[in-house]
Amino acid sequence: AMTGVAPWSGPFAELMEAKLGPVPDPSLLQPDAPPDLVRLTRGLLNPDPLERLGHRDVVRYIEAARGSREASTSVAPLPMPEEIFIGRERELALLRSSFDELMTTSEPVVVYVQGESGIGKTALVQDFRRSMTRAGGHGPLFLAGQVFEDEVVPYKSTDSVIDALVEHLRGLPTAEVLALLPDGFSVVRETFPALMSVPAVAGLPAMTAPDPVERRGLLFGALKECLRRLAVTRPLVITVDDFQWSDEDGLCLWNELLRPPGAPRMLLIATLRSDRTESKRPSRSARSGFLNQLQDHLPERPVPTRNVWLRAFSEDESRAYVEARVLTDATLGGDLPNAELVVAEGNGHPLFLDELLRYTGDALGTGQLGLDSVLRERIASLGPEVRRYLEIVCVTAKPLPRTLIGAAAGLGHGDGLRALKALRAARLVRTARTPGLGGDDWVEPFHYRIRDACASSMAAGEVAARHRAISEALEGEPRPDAEQLAVHWLAAGDVEKAASYAERAARRAFAALGFRRAAELFADALELARERPTLSVAQELDLREMLARSLRNSGRGRAAAEILLALADKDAERAFDHRCEAAELLLRTGHIDEGTRVVERVMVDGGVEYPQSDGAAFFSLVWRSVRLQVRGTGWRERPLAEIPTQNLHTLDA
Repeated sequence: AMTGVAPWSGPFAELMEAKLGPVPDPSLLQPDAPPDLVRLTRGLLNPDPLERLGHRDVVRYIEAARGSREASTSVAPLPMPEEIFIGRERELALLRSSFDELMTTSEPVVVYVQGESGIGKTALVQDFRRSMTRAGGHGPLFLAGQVFEDEVVPYKSTDSVIDALVEHLRGLPTAEVLALLPDGFSVVRETFPALMSVPAVAGLPAMTAPDPVERRGLLFGALKECLRRLAVTRPLVITVDDFQWSDEDGLCLWNELLRPPGAPRMLLIATLRSDRTESKRPSRSARSGFLNQLQDHLPERPVPTRNVWLRAFSEDESRAYVEARVLTDATLGGDLPNAELVVAEGNGHPLFLDELLRYTGDALGTGQLGLDSVLRERIASLGPEVRRYLEIVCVTAKPLPRTLIGAAAGLGHGDGLRALKALRAARLVRTARTPGLGGDDWVEPFHYRIRDACASSMAAGEVAARHRAISEALEGEPRPDAEQLAVHWLAAGDVEKAASYAERAARRAFAALGFRRAAELFADALELARERPTLSVAQELDLREMLARSLRNSGRGRAAAEILLALADKDAERAFDHRCEAAELLLRTGHIDEGTRVVERVMVDGGVEYPQSDGAAFFSLVWRSVRLQVRGTGWRERPLAEIPTQNLHTLDA
């Protein structure tokens, strides 16, 4: 009735997919439509059942419209608590000026937003994004990602950014998608399977590059070129939350993406947790330890980089924040007699202010109040089903789908949904829609301090039981995540299953070209193998060889050589091959003396005398040249199986 057309149309499959995407804006077809009615309509069409408006919202709209016609007052719903943003004008100005700098350069620009946990780093970046969206016009393309501390996938600091890229590509015509894809992009698809949901990407022919190091180079180069082409179409802004949890494979990838030549013109905004809360610029020694480590992975020619440090709220900002919370959060009842006490106790910390606003215990104002104690008391007041749901959320290694969490908590669909709604209303968890058609909502703690407070209030037996429940629920999935299963089974006390899944995860990481992560997982599998009675000697030797391959492909030749030499002492059948490879790795990495000693052993094993002096080497060369001239260079091809092994070793030596 508002526009004269249906919000969605098309074949059934396309119609169902469109309904899971962004809700159309009726004002684009009917510019004169009342803004509050547009908001109500879009809210009623929201695909998220937890966010969708209902009949009570329609009644409130009608009543508000009747009572405000003379004043022409908008009846837009009050913002959700998450959207409140106080102060930070200076920090926002720095982010905007960084974007302005991006528009005047051909290079990437990097901004690190640093501050204490819960100080508002994520909120600052989100408000910057909203402000850029409100600016109108064909604004920048934002690709937002987050890194989770306990996540164990390779390239985890880019994994969620790829998910955001997938969502963008799915909204483009096929021709435009193909124009963004360089040669070799199928290697990116194989490393990040979420790209398979983009039809144009799924149809790319597979690359035939057997060498893992070569494939890793193709991966880095293809993704870099794709982002460069994407940045030509629109200004590109990539945000990564909790960047301090990045893995080394991910840092190597970011290194390549930012390295000239051909670096995409993009603004990278990364939030970093640190203990510093002052507003002054930090010295080198006071900088985040992660940033000091990061310098080893950044390009040799530095890109324009800025640091934004968030300080605590001033007293006036704290007061404004508390007043806004009281007015907009229905759970606070619109009034708080102890507001000034909350401001005094909150010390300008947004997360602390939030929790104090919800705290009604006797400890308020005693001077002994702590954030963890407030959180633990709030968690203890939850009902048993709701608390069990929260405990499952807080012991997971990464966000999980709400249906899986409900199953692990032993709750049916209705009870699980009610528990989730209660926890969201209490701002103890938050949800987001996973990418792709039919994606479920994933759930995570609203803040990591909530995770810590909940986990610390659980007995060891309870923690193990929750991990076992998660493991059993994950095993029921069509494509279970081996890396998560390894983590959860180990925490549940089942070493046998943890070792098995760690090995699967390691092989998957190796196939995905995440060699550093693969090395860590193979090392974990070997460590767990000590308590794995079913592991045979052959399986252990294979695991050690795969560990050596992972170390070699990640550039750690010396460490790989040490493992290969140890394998040579245990595996007589392949000892010669292991020593040959170890010698090559040692010489390539500059360990000449050690490499030469191994070469000498290889030549002896191959039946070739190792010359002990320059003169002996010269005489040997002359003698063998004479023999070759007398014998000639004729040869007869023979199957490899007919050639004695010792002859093959002599050739290699």
